[in-house]
Amino acid sequence: MPVLAHPELWYPLETILSQWIHLLRLGKAVASRHDAPSRLHSEKIGPWEWQPYSKAQVAGCVEAWNCLCHAIEERRRVTITAITGDGSGRSNTEQPLLTSAAMDEALFPKSCFVHEFVTRARRPLFLRIAPGLLLPPVDAAGFAAAQASTQLPRESDAQILPVCLFSAAWEGSHYEADLTASSCPFHFEGYHSATYAHGELPSRIPAGVYSEAIDRNSYDIAEEVFRLLLPYNLSGGAWSDAGGGARKSDGSLVTPDTMNELFQHGYKPFGGDYYRPQRLEHLLDHWSRLVADGVWSVGPDGVEGTIERFREADTPARWREYMIPPTW
Repeated sequence: MPVLAHPELWYPLETILSQWIHLLRLGKAVASRHDAPSRLHSEKIGPWEWQPYSKAQVAGCVEAWNCLCHAIEERRRVTITAITGDGSGRSNTEQPLLTSAAMDEALFPKSCFVHEFVTRARRPLFLRIAPGLLLPPVDAAGFAAAQASTQLPRESDAQILPVCLFSAAWEGSHYEADLTASSCPFHFEGYHSATYAHGELPSRIPAGVYSEAIDRNSYDIAEEVFRLLLPYNLSGGAWSDAGGGARKSDGSLVTPDTMNELFQHGYKPFGGDYYRPQRLEHLLDHWSRLVADGVWSVGPDGVEGTIERFREADTPARWREYMIPPTW
């Protein structure tokens, strides 16, 4: 409120009903007999069950990944042609982004969104998917070693621990994110106590893109989401020039001194808690536009620049390029 100050958050009733139909077709909301148990430990009210993720969401995320890879490969081909005069080289392999063996080595369950996504998405030949962010290690042991949550105990099979998908190029502690209890973005019952009371997860972990920590027994869950953990804080407009400051999809400034709200949605007009993260599919779509529009440059190794590039989100000239437009 007031309504006129937030036109992007108000929609016709027809739009809301259409989105409910879309949820059914997507398989995010499914119906079964009233007395039938939920299929994946998830929330069920009457005949309606809210799925942690759907097969269609996996397929949509894989398609968004393919579009991002294609955008980078097209720019990369132009760059290589300019350097060598030969732009006919291969741009991808037959390998998946990660094998099932790699996910098994890292102790992540097969029946989760991240497992299905990484084993279906293709692995391109370039290394950098965004400024300073690398593809996961191809070998199982290397991937498992990069997962800070691998040894974190799970209290039940309903808990899905966060996966580091794209880590920052490792150059010491400068590219680590703070994971102290006060700033940890991963939330489910027992996660903080297991992490910090017993010291099983370090207070600092590699910066990068992570999947969400999920307890399927909880309310309003979503596995198809991400969090970008930066190695530095964004200002929330506190020290930026007039008109600057990184913003969320609802137009609000990120929380001052935060490192995990970039590209998130803030308040959502179609329900869901504000702290539920943005979908990975939306992030990949947005990055595709940044590459295709030339906002991010591409070299032989992929997208150029370091993770410091995301500081542009705090500037008056660039903040719009680091905000995903609002959607349901």
